[in-house]
Amino acid sequence: MNKKILIVATLVFALAFVAVLAVMNSGLLSTASNANKKLSNTLSMTSDYELETYNGTTVTGDTVISAIKNAKTLSSNTKLEIIVKTKEGSTDKYGFVEGKDDFTDYTETDSRDNDFINPTANFEASLEKNDNDIITGIEFVQE
Repeated sequence: MNKKILIVATLVFALAFVAVLAVMNSGLLSTASNANKKLSNTLSMTSDYELETYNGTTVTGDTVISAIKNAKTLSSNTKLEIIVKTKEGSTDKYGFVEGKDDFTDYTETDSRDNDFINPTANFEASLEKNDNDIITGIEFVQE
């Protein structure tokens, strides 16, 4: 009889232990989910902050080309449109251009072309925002 009581007590203790572990696990999952959301929001804000460094600054053409080539990763929230105005009078749009479905990359190699971005030229950078104050693009105007 003592052996049966011992087996039943062991089973009850094992079930109680499993129940405690399940409660602790659900609490940890909830905490981890909240932490993940906070981290995601922080990364999103950091991305926008990094774009703010372009606003009102003078950069070289090399930086402009780099911004075009990295437009996919510059902002995690939006698809950026990069607008470049050269002294030759050309205005070109790169990145995720409004009205186009695919990514427009910079491929110009002929320095005589109006669309050529001189890597050593200076450009004034400014951010483009929509009515909700979301950064939608960067405009570079050659000085």
